[in-house]
Amino acid sequence: MQDLEACLHSPGGQEIAEHAVDISTGGAPLFLIAEVESFDF
Repeated sequence: MQDLEACLHSPGGQEIAEHAVDISTGGAPLFLIAEVESFDF
């Protein structure tokens, strides 16, 4: 979560979030967060 917050506070992350708001046609966009864990056997 700390990495995500750091990304969104960066200029590039803010640009991406602003773009999501600009292109959203149904109100404020929802940002979904997924965590993936993989295993090598």
